[in-house]
Amino acid sequence: MGSRERTIEPRIDDDADMMGMQFNVTQYAFDRMITDGLKYGLAGFAGQLNRVRGTETNSLFLAEAAWAPSLTPEEFYQQYSKHVFGERAGSDMYHALMTLERNDRYLGYYNYDYSPMNCCGALPEVNAAYRYSQQADPYDGPTVPDWKNFIKSSPGVIDRYQGSIHLLNDALRSMQIALPQAAPSGRYELQYMMNRTESYRDYLKSLITIRTASLSFDSAFAHKNTVSHEEFISHLKVSLNQFKIAEDQVKAATQEYAQIIDQPSDLGVLYHLNARAVLGFTLVRQWIQNIVSFHEGKSYLQHVPFERLYLPGA
Repeated sequence: MGSRERTIEPRIDDDADMMGMQFNVTQYAFDRMITDGLKYGLAGFAGQLNRVRGTETNSLFLAEAAWAPSLTPEEFYQQYSKHVFGERAGSDMYHALMTLERNDRYLGYYNYDYSPMNCCGALPEVNAAYRYSQQADPYDGPTVPDWKNFIKSSPGVIDRYQGSIHLLNDALRSMQIALPQAAPSGRYELQYMMNRTESYRDYLKSLITIRTASLSFDSAFAHKNTVSHEEFISHLKVSLNQFKIAEDQVKAATQEYAQIIDQPSDLGVLYHLNARAVLGFTLVRQWIQNIVSFHEGKSYLQHVPFERLYLPGA
């Protein structure tokens, strides 16, 4: 770059996780973007983001660290907790915020392997079923690579999401303790954070359920020739019921999220939830219903409108 002025453009939100609030302060410190930037002649930085709401801590840390490069995440969150939520709630909110930081790091920064809601395209949980629906003969069970890869990865993803739910519940317990002690000026923000954490947790539960349903469905076909027809049908019905539960769970998580909408970027996330998660889960359940109906000897040619999510031939 020679003598040209150099800036860096950090991501302030994570396009591998469009659902959860963003707590990536630890990453900025770990990458030494600001401290080492000073050593190598960095002129400054300008953050890039898709959403505004839910990125407050990331944005504020970058703004403050620009003037105090040695600022640590711990120091920042100690100050932030007291300033926003008041002295009495500060300790509990510090624990909650640091736990949310741990959760983002646990899922992985910009990590599409454990993406609860990527920025673009269909969810993996929906895409696997769609690719299966394009199979030449789907009634003998799923064999397409996209489905098989999804099944192979699902136990690890389920385990990771269960760990994330544990962390989110830990953060929520601290927020619930902090709420009656919070300063009046910070109480609304705390209620917003609780809503977003609860709906995020419940959304993760729906992802676990639909992946569990897919594993159950795949296992039923894998053991089809080793059990009676009645037992095979029973296994298919168990998986179908799990798909229905996942559909109900994602609807409930979306309704929960919609209880507090105070910024246009919240509407963008709500759109993603409705268009890609709620609709996507419904399409998957309808497709699985057709397969189960075929093996039960019932009408099985109900149109599943995947074209609502996919362009023809995609």
